[in-house]
Amino acid sequence: MSGEREITSFVAHTWLCDHFGHLNVRHYAAAFDDATFVFWSGLGFRPGPDSPMPVTLEVKTSFRQETQVGSVVRIAAQVSKVGTKSVGLTLTMRDAGGDVLALCEVVEVFMDPQSRRSCPIPVALREALSEAAGPMPG
Repeated sequence: MSGEREITSFVAHTWLCDHFGHLNVRHYAAAFDDATFVFWSGLGFRPGPDSPMPVTLEVKTSFRQETQVGSVVRIAAQVSKVGTKSVGLTLTMRDAGGDVLALCEVVEVFMDPQSRRSCPIPVALREALSEAAGPMPG
């Protein structure tokens, strides 16, 4: 995928795995949630208490392969859509060999912390997101 960049990694430790020796579903969710925060930080976005902030509106996770205990896992992010008030992200979890373990599609909506309503993405951030996304399909 063009525009995809690795943003974080972790180890599937025994205590994160179920009785089958596979990463438990709850820990995929935590890993993808952490990756979203790492993504925003990587863009240099650090909202203040009164500035618009992204909140997760929707998450869809697709599991492709089992993540075995002891696996070193990497997560990459790609901006899939930039709207006026929302951003679509695709997070891809891969093993050390590059095989896709899981995909997570996230929709983040910007919210005004005072009114608790959606608001436009700050202009400079929207430009950075559009640049990170690269050319969007027609």
